[in-house]
Amino acid sequence: MGGLTASEREAAWTLLKARWADEEAHRAFLDRAGDLESLAEAGARYKRALDDSPGDAVAARWRDEVVTRAAAIALFRPPRNPPRRVPGLLFLGLALAFLVAATWALLRAAHRAGVR
Repeated sequence: MGGLTASEREAAWTLLKARWADEEAHRAFLDRAGDLESLAEAGARYKRALDDSPGDAVAARWRDEVVTRAAAIALFRPPRNPPRRVPGLLFLGLALAFLVAATWALLRAAHRAGVR
């Protein structure tokens, strides 16, 4: 649904409501929602349907499916803006390694020279 206009999304929902008991229709509807924003909209539609009919097992089942799909996207897709701390931590680690190596080299040289 990410690439659909508002009227196309509304039409898709209207068609889905006409086939409410059809599991494949729900699956196809959610398959069109490939990103978190589209899934959020689909989830809101299912929630409204559940609010209108609290005992609607179909609305509850597909609302739960939306949550599952959204969680999968959130957990398994890499973040768009990775943390910037990684280069800083890498630099810090390299600097520390250099200091340790330099200290070791100086101590070794002093030991060879007999300086205590």
